[in-house]
Amino acid sequence: MKNQIALSSGSLYTYGLNRFFEIAKKSGYSQIEICPDSRFDTQDPVYIKKLAKQNKVKVIGLHYMMEFFGVWGDHKSRIEKSTNLAKKLKVKYLVIHSWEYSDPKYDSWILKNQKKIIRKAEPVKVVFENSTKSYDMEKPDKPRTNRFEAKEMEKFDNILMDTSHVGTAELNLIDFFDTLADKINYIHFSDNNPKIHKDRPNSLEDRHLAPGKGKLPLEKFLRHLKKSGYKGIISIELIPDSIEAEKGEKMAIKNLQKAREFVEKYFS
Repeated sequence: MKNQIALSSGSLYTYGLNRFFEIAKKSGYSQIEICPDSRFDTQDPVYIKKLAKQNKVKVIGLHYMMEFFGVWGDHKSRIEKSTNLAKKLKVKYLVIHSWEYSDPKYDSWILKNQKKIIRKAEPVKVVFENSTKSYDMEKPDKPRTNRFEAKEMEKFDNILMDTSHVGTAELNLIDFFDTLADKINYIHFSDNNPKIHKDRPNSLEDRHLAPGKGKLPLEKFLRHLKKSGYKGIISIELIPDSIEAEKGEKMAIKNLQKAREFVEKYFS
């Protein structure tokens, strides 16, 4: 079971990568997921391998470069370069979104091209992450739509289930998992307490809170995963605020340990 738990570097994206590796190790994690951003350290396979070796942790997954960082070009270029980085790191999984906020045509493009993307990434396994309720950045007042429910995600071959996104989409965790269980290889694990986004009145904010700080039935969900015989990865993906990272390393370690122990307690 320990080999199924990982920590996403996105949980401490406000810290340097070297510090993240050290904190992950001190917090009891043996596996991590890298989320590359605009900083060169997060894009350098030689440096990432060096940090992994120094801290005796395994890089199990790579999250593709997200659109927010404004680097690596359009989605085609970002997926291609993320694929190359994943292969150089020899990770087991490459995470790619099933949607992009700023590109309404991305949804259909990724569905049409998923098999080609999967083939190009081999032997790395590509998993496609479920969306929250979507919105149009150019029309933020447009009513929300409930795209990418479980029935929409069934169109993908391999799936990453993000619990916070399921919560933001106001869907049931266990129903979502059961519908897609044979395709889910990876889980982004966090709590959520959806609230109206301050800049988009018709959109709920995706929050990625530490376990117990939101309203999702995570204990019940973890027990269900165990009972169902889930064998994939559970990557804890939080936001720095939810683990009080601004208060320093000791507080971050304490709260990341709690998150790991939460998963271990109910997924055992």
